[in-house]
Amino acid sequence: MKAYKKYILGLMLLMVTLASGAFAKPKKASGVYNPTQLKETYKVDLRDISMSAPYADHILVMDELPPVATNNVLDAIQGRVPGVWVTRYGWNSYAFIRGYRSPLYVIDGMPVDVSAVNMISPFDVATIEVHKGLAPVMYGGRGGNGAIVINTKRG
Repeated sequence: MKAYKKYILGLMLLMVTLASGAFAKPKKASGVYNPTQLKETYKVDLRDISMSAPYADHILVMDELPPVATNNVLDAIQGRVPGVWVTRYGWNSYAFIRGYRSPLYVIDGMPVDVSAVNMISPFDVATIEVHKGLAPVMYGGRGGNGAIVINTKRG
């Protein structure tokens, strides 16, 4: 009987010890992020981030290039960007990026056809950005063969 009382007493002591630890105040761990400590929040809108220039493989500034007698913008990039070939069929010029004939042409943020690019004077162009890697994917499926982004002086 005495052993039974010791067993019950030990069990009750264990329960009291465990129960008191359950209501104890938790310790603060250092270096752990506490969401109530956040004072400022920032919202980032993807439309605010300019995605053209930082990801371009090559950027040609037309004012810095030596003057060359060219009829259109594509003739102006001939021989200046590695991996880009420009051929001429009649009055129109066509660009090949990494061997593919149909890159995406963008003038001032608007996708256009190669015929619109051939009508632009090289004197109206501020910069030409050539995207050859994975960066043209930001323009959608049409940018899979690369992209030539033309920024005019009028913007």
